Parts: sequence; structure tokens; C-alpha cells
Amino acid sequence: MSKEEKVLKEKQAAAAEADKNSFTSKHAELWKFIKFSFAGVFATGVELGIYYALIYTVFKNIKGDPINILGLLQYDAKGVFYGFLISTTIGYIIAFLINRKTTFAADSNVVVSAILYTLLVIFTILATAWIGAKIKDWSLTKAIALGYIPDIPETAVSEEYIPEAAKTWIFVGDNLGKPFAAALATAWTYPINRFVIHRHKGEKAEKKD
Repeated sequence: MSKEEKVLKEKQAAAAEADKNSFTSKHAELWKFIKFSFAGVFATGVELGIYYALIYTVFKNIKGDPINILGLLQYDAKGVFYGFLISTTIGYIIAFLINRKTTFAADSNVVVSAILYTLLVIFTILATAWIGAKIKDWSLTKAIALGYIPDIPETAVSEEYIPEAAKTWIFVGDNLGKPFAAALATAWTYPINRFVIHRHKGEKAEKKD
């Protein structure tokens, strides 16, 4: 072995030892969750940006219209539901790509992972849309109890027709339902992503060793 090869080998050994003692190695599971959270924050940021853009522009005029979903679910928030559906879909696609490549370095079958992820996304989209729409309905009920009349044309063009006490509840329904639902979804999306969808085969081999 040449002197250069020996020096290189020593450097590699030192780097491996340093990595073994690093925070990310000692707390590997916590580090995965941190990376998952950062990926979620980024994807959610994009998701929320799209959501608010949609409900205040594209779906502004149907934001409070009734919608019947598959004959099973009835909400008075068509625009909100559409905004949830579109923005959440885009957000989860971004999260899938980041988590597969960076967070979990998954090497499981990508087709199987994509199918499982799609099922998770469908469930999560419907669940978060339901939660968000329910918060919208609840806040609207509170606003109406304080004198807000949503069906008069004036409320669509000027806030001066909305009672001051009702504005807080309208704000809650329009702006807080989405982030609350997205945060709540982490309770089931992390463990399913970590242990079912983005599996890393190398971890099983390490445990056996």
C-alpha cells in the first residue's frame, strides 16, 4: 500500500468514526422525523400558497356554495373543498419526491410505494378536506349567530356589511381550517411513510447483523 493510499484510508476511517458519533447517527430516528418535518413544512408552504390563491381568486365566487360529494357528504363550502383538493394533491406529490430521495433514502419498489402513497393521499385529502370543511361550517354558524348574513349580495363586495364580531369567525373558517387539518394529518402520515411506503432494505440487513 502506498503512502497516499494509507493516508486516504486513515482519513476515511476518521470520517466514518466522526459520522458514527454525530447527532444524525446517534439519533437517526429523530433525524428522520426532523427531515420529514422540514419536507412537510416546505410542501405545506407551497400547498397553502396554492390553496389561498385558489379560494381568493379562482374559487372566490363559489367559496360558500353547497356541494354534494358522491351523494354521501354535503358541505356549504364548494370553493374551500376544491381548494383543499387541488392544493393538497400538489403538496403531497412534492412531499413524496423529497421524502423518498432525501428523508428516508428509500430503495423499496417505487411502483409499490407510489400505489401505497396514492392510497394514503386519497385518504388524507378526503380526511383533511372533511376536517377543513367542518371547521368552515362551524365558524360560519358562529358568524351567523353574531349577525352575519352570508346570502345578501352586499357581503360579497364589502366587509362593512359584516358585523365586527362575526369577522373573527369568518377569518377562522377561511384561513385556519387548512393549516390545522394539515398539521393533524402528520399523526398518521409520518408512521405510514416511515414504516410502510418508504422502506429502506438496508435497515433490515443492519438489524440482522
